[in-house]
Amino acid sequence: MKITTITIFGLISILGVACTLPPPALEGTRDTGRQSRDLDAGTTDDLGAATRLDTGFLPDADPSTVTDAGENSNDATIAGDGGGSSMNMRDAAIAPDAAGIPDVGFIGDSGVPPSMLTVTPDFVSIPFGDSISLNLGIPMAVPTIWSIDGVPGGNSAIGTLQISPNDSRSVVFSAPQDAPSIPVTRVITAQTFGGQATALITLIAPLPTVVSAMPNQLDRGSSDTNVIIEGTGFVSSTLVELDGVRLPILARTWDRLEVVVSSSLLALAGEKRLVVRSPAPGGGIVSTPFTVILKETVVENGLPSNVASYFNNASVTTIASQPPALSYPEDESYAPRDFPSPQFSWSQDGQQNVCRLSLRSTAAQIDIYVSGTNLLANENPNYILDSQLWSTIVSTSLQEFSIRYSVACGELDTGGLVNNTFNQSAERSYTIVQDEAGGRIVYFSGLVEGLWNLEIGGNQASATPWIGPENTFALNSTNCVGCHSFSRDGQRMSYAKRAPDWSLELVDITNSVPTIRIAGTQGGEAVWTTIHPDGTYVLATDLGAQMMLLDGQTGQLISMVPTAPAGMNATQAFWSPTGDAFAFVTGTEGTNGVTDFAAGEIWTMTFSVTGGQPQFGTPVRIAGPDVIGGTAYYPAYSPDGEYLVFCRAPNGSSYNNPNASLWIAKADGTGAPVELSNANQTSGVSNSWPRWAPTTSNGRYWLLFSSQRAYPPYSGTGPQQLWVSLVDPNLLPMDPSSSSIWLSGQEPFTGNLTAEWTVAR
Repeated sequence: MKITTITIFGLISILGVACTLPPPALEGTRDTGRQSRDLDAGTTDDLGAATRLDTGFLPDADPSTVTDAGENSNDATIAGDGGGSSMNMRDAAIAPDAAGIPDVGFIGDSGVPPSMLTVTPDFVSIPFGDSISLNLGIPMAVPTIWSIDGVPGGNSAIGTLQISPNDSRSVVFSAPQDAPSIPVTRVITAQTFGGQATALITLIAPLPTVVSAMPNQLDRGSSDTNVIIEGTGFVSSTLVELDGVRLPILARTWDRLEVVVSSSLLALAGEKRLVVRSPAPGGGIVSTPFTVILKETVVENGLPSNVASYFNNASVTTIASQPPALSYPEDESYAPRDFPSPQFSWSQDGQQNVCRLSLRSTAAQIDIYVSGTNLLANENPNYILDSQLWSTIVSTSLQEFSIRYSVACGELDTGGLVNNTFNQSAERSYTIVQDEAGGRIVYFSGLVEGLWNLEIGGNQASATPWIGPENTFALNSTNCVGCHSFSRDGQRMSYAKRAPDWSLELVDITNSVPTIRIAGTQGGEAVWTTIHPDGTYVLATDLGAQMMLLDGQTGQLISMVPTAPAGMNATQAFWSPTGDAFAFVTGTEGTNGVTDFAAGEIWTMTFSVTGGQPQFGTPVRIAGPDVIGGTAYYPAYSPDGEYLVFCRAPNGSSYNNPNASLWIAKADGTGAPVELSNANQTSGVSNSWPRWAPTTSNGRYWLLFSSQRAYPPYSGTGPQQLWVSLVDPNLLPMDPSSSSIWLSGQEPFTGNLTAEWTVAR
């Protein structure tokens, strides 16, 4: 219970006269500051006895007067005042004064007219269940009777009053814990024989609190269930809701609610909020977690239907066969909400022929039993969740959440698990972020030397051929298509095609179907093209390793780009998201000509158009090799233009460098570049061609790149594939990247690289 204390100051004047000590009174005259006559003996107004004690005044001139000792006069031996009209209190032992006002047991006069009596505070609102201090604003102790709505002392229904044992002018009002209606106003009265004063206290709804809800989790599909909520501040107007649906309240006290959660609210699994709401005035909203658990058991065909009971009744062993080891997904990896289920894979001992893949989150408990046999060569045991089940798991929370996963394997015979034991892997985590990534990914496939299209979150389950050499897909053609880029709206694309020399082609995209605008012979020779965000310009490298600015509609040359140092070969340009700058690489030609650079350095340059003429700024060096003999290349702006990602290699050139790694740097050149170690995973896996998703996720970026590492479900390392990592720049200067995930939907048996991530159609 909270008590609000209001400090009250006494009156500093009475009827305009300052409360200072007056000079001594002459015999038979009025004391300074008093409204009644002095009762000293020998005056014509006295009633016949000498004054014993004037409390609050200096000694009278009368020799028989005793020294004043305080505000209340102790005229104990007199029969009464001389009929004065003051409202002063009278001594209890004497008769009424001439005005007929009786004495009430206190000594002396208050000296305060009724109009000056006040209770402070006189108007205030407090919540039910709270307390507040009240004070009668007069400067002397007087007998005071306090009441609530006319009931002395109050009661539990309307509130209670606790008078201070030291001074009846002070009282604590304690509000009741409820009333039939809210708000309600109580009248607090302070009564003295000098009059009365009142205060109005409006009682409003308190802010409820919730300590616990039991049970706070139920299985999906449960029947109607009673839930007990414990806390404080539950009043008649308090409501309880789950997922915005009001729950029936079976019982209520100040600190306990009993509600019913119907089966209809338990049909969908997920992390929910049980909300307790008290409406205004006052009141407020509090909530507590309430989870409907998705429990699912999946048994692969060919396994006994009761295989789950074998594991549930067995124990973990640390001896005998080697425990299983998870191979994918990588630990502490992140995925957008609209990515499909990862392909969980692991290794196991040769004697183990049954495994349980377990997935756990706040709102999901999934157990999947697989045989782990009949595998292809170099294939690990693996499992991809049904799309509907995966979608249900993802939908259990609208917030970011982690799925913890592990695998347990054992040897199954006709009687159950051999030795009634199984081996258990370590646990890993796979996090689903709050946002969807969306868009489409277009990449070069070495299988057909053309561009493939993969829709993110769309209806396509896998990538499909999109643009090929001469619009056909011939294996090992010399007319490969690549080095492509998109306008910011995803509706224009430029790319280079080798037929047999490099030529520029520009494409309009309607309903995801590309239409070539410029035939190969019409465009100028061009390698490593990048189209301006609004599609008006194209930056490209010619066969002399010089950069050109081309018209985005016709492909015709507008201007050569003055890169630095003067005469240095330049390539791999990339526009900023606003088109007012671009990044590029300077270096020397590698073994594959202008498609391959060595000794590369990353630069940026501003760009503008004045009077129809392009204007190029002074180049700014952002990064170079981190070791002598190394190279830096493949720069790309983040979607907000704040950062550049690029590749570094300790030696060699940009062409399929097995030692390449991914790095990030501020686009303005401040600070040192930082290696994306988590995304890189290890050395020697040809991490290459990093590109950003066009959207962000709560200030974080999705990074797409190619890498030649083991991927599910294969135990060996195949050709380069596409991978995705979450990059959080808030972690800089530490490594801001996460472990990477394999891009589901790409064809797994061919080299996939030079991917571009653009917005959806």
